[in-house]
Amino acid sequence: MHPDLEKLVSRGKIDSLTAEQLELLPPGTFCQHKSWGAGKVVDWDRLGLKVVVDFEEKSGHELGMKFAAMSLTPIAEDSFLAKRYASPDELKDLANSDPIELMKLVLSSHDDRLFLDKLEELLKGYVIPEGKYKSWWESTKKKLRENMQFIVPAKRTDPLELREEDFDPSEGLIEDFRVARDLRAKV
Repeated sequence: MHPDLEKLVSRGKIDSLTAEQLELLPPGTFCQHKSWGAGKVVDWDRLGLKVVVDFEEKSGHELGMKFAAMSLTPIAEDSFLAKRYASPDELKDLANSDPIELMKLVLSSHDDRLFLDKLEELLKGYVIPEGKYKSWWESTKKKLRENMQFIVPAKRTDPLELREEDFDPSEGLIEDFRVARDLRAKV
């Protein structure tokens, strides 16, 4: 355990469970909050028992240590949300030059499947400008359909999925045929 957290636990300022969670969120770590999105832990204020986080829309936000331990989730430095926070211009360039790679990054950061509403929430206004999202998505969707590594849903209620790197296209065709519900889809 981090020495500073050990001192706080020994003095009874925080409990050991909170300290274990905070150990996953040292300063410099990228994190996610359900409401405030992606951010980066800036500092632990050990005297005030606060965690200082720079979120995308709120910089220098202070959270109580116990609340931070419960509500913040650490995210990998190479994940989509961390890149959206740290280098949004790089993602904007990627969206224009290679949307397939952008979609691989987004999906791999979200367990290889994502509903279209969540995808729109992640990209619109952050990576793709609000007014251009619909046209960008339509052109990207066509490119995704041509790439057998993606399963593009016919309805918004179905998830967009990313298949494994070593995916065999013939297996994909057989799988698509197997899961098709009606004769038209099978043909």
